[in-house]
Amino acid sequence: MRGDDAPAGARALDAWRQLTENAPASDERIRPIGRVPGPQRGPTRTMLCGGIALSHSHHRPAIHRPVLTLGKDARARIKHQRPLVLWLTGLSGAGKSSIADRVEQKLWRCGCHTMLLDGDALRSGLNRDLTFSDAARAENIRRTAEVARLMLEAGLIVICSLISPFRRERLEARRLFGADEFLEVFVDAPLEECMRRDPKGLYARAVAGEIPDFTGISSPYEAPESPEIHLRTDLDDVDTLAERVLDALRQRGAIARTA
Repeated sequence: MRGDDAPAGARALDAWRQLTENAPASDERIRPIGRVPGPQRGPTRTMLCGGIALSHSHHRPAIHRPVLTLGKDARARIKHQRPLVLWLTGLSGAGKSSIADRVEQKLWRCGCHTMLLDGDALRSGLNRDLTFSDAARAENIRRTAEVARLMLEAGLIVICSLISPFRRERLEARRLFGADEFLEVFVDAPLEECMRRDPKGLYARAVAGEIPDFTGISSPYEAPESPEIHLRTDLDDVDTLAERVLDALRQRGAIARTA
């Protein structure tokens, strides 16, 4: 056994190992349940301790999603809406944040329960440890999609607004949801128009070489090939485009047609 100065996790692991080695075979709290599937570094003995699958290897225990009494349908029913995810993608400066904010305002006025996940806000908190490399961008999308899934389970209409430049990662995000639960919204504006707007001064810095891996300049943007909603922000104003998003939600029965 380790001394009292050992980390709590290490002491707990030692205690569990001692328990499994010394426990009688008849102890139903601790019994072998087989091997953990998947690649292993060596022989692995998996035990059931207090109903939790534990392993002698360094791999994490097998995790199973619990079957809960209340699901997203019940949570959404009390809100009188159908939960779904609106995933707004587009270049920096295309107008994603403005449209997402206006869509949420309109839904709120209709009595809908929503949550807006903005890329910049997420990068200042949950995703602040991520850079802008391709791998970090993929992780940024993965985390955002997982948060969106939790909020969908709460019965909310979730509005995600982030550049999300790669088709593969957007497809992986889509796969977390049912066929009618995810709407890709392409907020489209020509690169030249985005550079002209440059609301945060980022394009000027990227062109000057001050910002590496900047989407549209030194890192690619892969436009959606068949988005559910295509918005041209160089042709229509924010209010008109936001209303088009609400029309799409009405057509899909996510909100009342009178909303």
